[in-house]
Amino acid sequence: MLTIDFARLPCSIHAETSLESVAQACGISRTTLFSYFPAKSEILLYGDERNVERVSALLHDAPFDLPVGVVLRKAARTMRPVPANAREELAVYWRILDENSDVAAQARAMGQRYARIIADFVAVRLGTEPSDSMPALLGETVPAALLAAARHWTVHAEPGVPLEEALENAVDPLITAYLGTL
Repeated sequence: MLTIDFARLPCSIHAETSLESVAQACGISRTTLFSYFPAKSEILLYGDERNVERVSALLHDAPFDLPVGVVLRKAARTMRPVPANAREELAVYWRILDENSDVAAQARAMGQRYARIIADFVAVRLGTEPSDSMPALLGETVPAALLAAARHWTVHAEPGVPLEEALENAVDPLITAYLGTL
């Protein structure tokens, strides 16, 4: 499996950025890069796709006797794997999202997938429909809180607070307000 070190990518991937320069920055050939990622935007969102799959599996496989809030908090902590260079990698990621509308649109679609996965999970656990208020509210607000927390953590480092903790802290008030002790 190919691993991309996002901190090595050019700071801004635009339509004008060649796949050759991206491949060179990653230390691989253009052909290898293209075989994994037919479009530049897919390079950045590859990790997000793996995260969605991991969170979906975590929610699906969680024992039914675990409270909804406990499972959502655990999912928040595991939403994004944290490499050693997490702040630098995320800073590059946010910069590219801010500068590239195609990547930003695909990232929003990824956020909508998180929302559906969370709403489906909550609905099953509460015995309701995903479109009912509680699953829909948590489906929309949890990913939004996680996004805001990850951006804030990247820029405003709090000494000793790892990303996993910042993510859990962001969703904890939502889970408590919406679910109480469920």
